[in-house]
Amino acid sequence: MKVLSSLMFVLLFWACQNDTAKEETKAADVDRAQEVQIKVVDHTVEEKVKTAEEIEEDLVPKPPVTAKEKGVIKGYYSYFAEVGYFNNCLDNHNYLVHLSRSTVNMESDYLRLMKDTNEKIFAKIKGRIENIGKEKTLIVEEYLGFFPEESCD
Repeated sequence: MKVLSSLMFVLLFWACQNDTAKEETKAADVDRAQEVQIKVVDHTVEEKVKTAEEIEEDLVPKPPVTAKEKGVIKGYYSYFAEVGYFNNCLDNHNYLVHLSRSTVNMESDYLRLMKDTNEKIFAKIKGRIENIGKEKTLIVEEYLGFFPEESCD
């Protein structure tokens, strides 16, 4: 009887160990599957579909930047209701122009050159873009001039 109960105990113990091993194996398989899934997600790359205009723009050769033009910001300046605006050629974003000593000559030249109210005239400046309040603002460090015959193209 003792042998039989010992044998039953061993069989029961083995069955429990076997079930535990199966559960551990399943858990390990699930972990590996999740790990593989995560790796697949980590290796995916989102593709950006370019428009025909963007592709054409990439193909047009850009003129080399001369040392004289390094740090120069190009764009269209306009002045309306005592506020200067600058449309940057690089990012096509409109910026408010911060009123400073550097912009006094710029404003007077603009008022002399403009033909229509709020006309945009191509300009070159040296400066920087900063967040002032809620707006990104162009700080003009040096006004280089207006060039009505030039454009962003």
